[in-house]
Amino acid sequence: MVILLALVPYILVVVVFVGAIVDLQKDWDEYKSSHLKVTALVVVLLVSVLTLVSLYQENTEKENSQQEIKRLEAKADAANGAQVANTLLYITSFEKLNGELNDLKTQVKTDALQKQLTGVRAELEATQKALAPGPKAVLAFTFWPFFNPQSPRLPVLANQARFSTNEDGSYHVEFTVVNLTDVDAVDGEITLLICDACKFAKEPPEFSRLNGQADNQRNRVFQRILARSALAEMAADIIAPANQNFIVGMNYRCHTCVLPSEPSVGTVLVTGSLSKQAPSALSPIK
Repeated sequence: MVILLALVPYILVVVVFVGAIVDLQKDWDEYKSSHLKVTALVVVLLVSVLTLVSLYQENTEKENSQQEIKRLEAKADAANGAQVANTLLYITSFEKLNGELNDLKTQVKTDALQKQLTGVRAELEATQKALAPGPKAVLAFTFWPFFNPQSPRLPVLANQARFSTNEDGSYHVEFTVVNLTDVDAVDGEITLLICDACKFAKEPPEFSRLNGQADNQRNRVFQRILARSALAEMAADIIAPANQNFIVGMNYRCHTCVLPSEPSVGTVLVTGSLSKQAPSALSPIK
């Protein structure tokens, strides 16, 4: 049943094509020259083929985006599981130490030591709360615009895109950062990345270069990215190698985020309908 529903758009295109051929056959004698007849037939066939190809590419991109989202969510679950195990170990150690402090406090007689021990206990309790297990946020890079439906439907990330060029030949790349989880991303930093052979034509708005940072990286801080939401549209003008697809992406850190093991990236298409060549390399964050 699911396969049949997926085929409905293709079937409709074929039905329209057949209908056009039937109408063309009825009016065949009204065309005064064979050249017009052939041209009309070619136009109908070309429009139908292009429509089918467009539907196929759109469905393929949606499937790839859904797979990427599922992969990121699985990574977040694994990281949260490891965090819970480590946190339980810390909590056990803290409880043991807290018990020893209680025993010691009953033996201490001076007010100064009593106050000192009280301060140590407060610090331990604060650290214990900070290490308490809980879910973490996962962020993802996407080109702008992207399909962002109402919850509980998942967004469709734009991992490939084409962009117009400026007068100087640089590409005006538009993008954003999406929070894919039900946890707010709080007090974080984004590192914008472009390919090793790429350059920034000018400084991207709201981003800055840190001392000693690589030429192909820029940083931006954020206070929070709410659950299941995205930052406002951002843009960067990028000078890239001629006639080559190239990578743009980001790495991130935040107090409530899973620590990413690799950057989240997308490919700017310059040649071909889909990228079939290896995009320009992206150096790891140091």
